[in-house]
Amino acid sequence: MCRIKALLRKYVDHPIIKVYFATQWKIKDFFSIAKVIKVERCFTTLERKKRLVLHNLVSISEISDGLHVITCVGGEEFNLPPYGTNLVASVGPDGILLVDAGFGSTAEALADTLKTLGNGNLKLVINTHYHGDHTFGNQVLSSHATIVAHRNVLDRMSGSYFYLSDLPSPNRPEVGFDDSLVIHFNGEEIHVVHIPPCHSNGDAYVYFTNSKVVAVADMFFPDEIPYIDLFGGGSVDGYLSQIKRFISDFPDDTRFIAAHGRTYTKDDLREYDRMLMETTDLVRQAAENEKTASDMINDSLLADFQEWNGQFPTTTLEAWIQTVYTDLSGPADTSPSICEPMTRVLVESSIQQALEEYELLKTSQADAYDFGEAQLNMLGYQLLFRQRVDDAMEIFKLNVREYPESFNVYDSYGEVLLLKGDTAQSIDNYEKSVQLNPDNTNAVQVLERLRGSG
Repeated sequence: MCRIKALLRKYVDHPIIKVYFATQWKIKDFFSIAKVIKVERCFTTLERKKRLVLHNLVSISEISDGLHVITCVGGEEFNLPPYGTNLVASVGPDGILLVDAGFGSTAEALADTLKTLGNGNLKLVINTHYHGDHTFGNQVLSSHATIVAHRNVLDRMSGSYFYLSDLPSPNRPEVGFDDSLVIHFNGEEIHVVHIPPCHSNGDAYVYFTNSKVVAVADMFFPDEIPYIDLFGGGSVDGYLSQIKRFISDFPDDTRFIAAHGRTYTKDDLREYDRMLMETTDLVRQAAENEKTASDMINDSLLADFQEWNGQFPTTTLEAWIQTVYTDLSGPADTSPSICEPMTRVLVESSIQQALEEYELLKTSQADAYDFGEAQLNMLGYQLLFRQRVDDAMEIFKLNVREYPESFNVYDSYGEVLLLKGDTAQSIDNYEKSVQLNPDNTNAVQVLERLRGSG
């Protein structure tokens, strides 16, 4: 314990370590802290000296005159260990322009922190994409500033789902753009550029032309495997192409500020590009030899790239194999979702009629729709989001019946049973989920809590 504390004190200027000593986290949290440090190793010694830590988990580093990196540390709202999201702020006589809004859990602290910069007047927030660690702070910041994002971000956060009523996210940006923006702010020309599908289909980088700084958000993950949100319209080929454009299209002394990790130079990007190309080629070659993703993982296909293994469940070597393999394979089913006709009947009639529609179409048009587990699971949660708990329960019950070997269906059914107050049945379903998948940490944690409260 003393050795660990001594090691922490070596990094006493690091914001997470300051939080450790300020809050007396238990020493078992050291490994979570270490992961955050890995993400946060993006500041030189000089920059660390400039760093000001406010509200425990929001910190500021001035990287050039009038330009700041603000790091918000969250993660609990996503059931993850603490990790940092880097925002970029232009501060000057025109006020504050902020790239991304961070976590919902840090939004109030971020708003208070911004008031200490310049004249404290937040004018504009630019969301680089739709993920929660970049947008969930919008709800608080929208009372201070206009929030802008690419139109695909607005569409994705509109809450539309077939025939169900729209349920817009309270964090949905107010203004959308289609291609690019040029903003003149604090004496600097700032380019906001939407790119082809990359991390998602709504990515936009922000280039501070005078400062030669690019805020790239999740368009790469420094020193680790990237996460590509295929469900959100991301693309492996698009991701690789964008790295090459960062290398070719910007001055050699440009600094690239990623959302999770250290600042990159073009030399760093060249090394990152090399890793991406080599690992992607290995997966493609294995797929051509009729290897499945599971085969590649079991064969430790990417063992030589262990130093790039990431801190998030989505940035591991195994996740990268699955992502590249899935993208190569294309969508498993391009048929329309069975939830489209089900929601139409549900809106027009009742949940029982919707279930009957499911049975009728599965019998008469089995090849016409995607009847997959994921479709029903999504419908169940869409109903939960709209406070239709009884309807959601029927959908999750159907999913259990249709896919009894899937751990996930029992997890979802257990969740809705718990909402209905049926703790005993909820425990039974969570236990079944763990039996099928002992690595389902969510179910394990819920069971620990339920048994502890009993």
